[in-house]
Amino acid sequence: MTLRVLFLHGLEGSPTGHKAQRLRAMPGVEVLAPALPTEGVRAFREAHGPTVPVPAEVTAPALEVARKALQDGQPQVVVGSSFGGGVALWLAVKGHWTGPLLLLAPAGARLFGLAHLPPRPGRVLVLHGRGDDVVPMGDSVRLAESSRCDVALWLVDDGHPLGTSVASGLLDEAVRFVTAAP
Repeated sequence: MTLRVLFLHGLEGSPTGHKAQRLRAMPGVEVLAPALPTEGVRAFREAHGPTVPVPAEVTAPALEVARKALQDGQPQVVVGSSFGGGVALWLAVKGHWTGPLLLLAPAGARLFGLAHLPPRPGRVLVLHGRGDDVVPMGDSVRLAESSRCDVALWLVDDGHPLGTSVASGLLDEAVRFVTAAP
């Protein structure tokens, strides 16, 4: 059986980056990875700084691409990294996605003003590097603590790109964790 994964990349990432490549290398995994339009978000952050939530009209193009990919691709799990983690969090908060969710250093609080998940049936795992210098680890800790659903939090010795965690196979383990039966 093939596991369909929707991968949502970060502001500096792409559908062909190291996380997407690692997911594609997993046996039995089909990866759907749309190119999220991030230019407007990057321009807004450059003009207003990294702590100001990005207005809905600026994030709307990326959210629409993700929502359409979710609808058309019918994945069994959503994986979002950094900005893509914020997009995935938005999909879950708005009720577009209730299935398994893997958030990699999600920028939901910083970019979207989203600080918790509502009650939901799908498993959620937040993976965040202790040495992240882009998205504060505390944002993920608060997300796990304040969500009204079961959220597992894995804090690892890694930086924002999670390069060591991806290379070591921890990303594979995280996908297996969120897709395992409770």
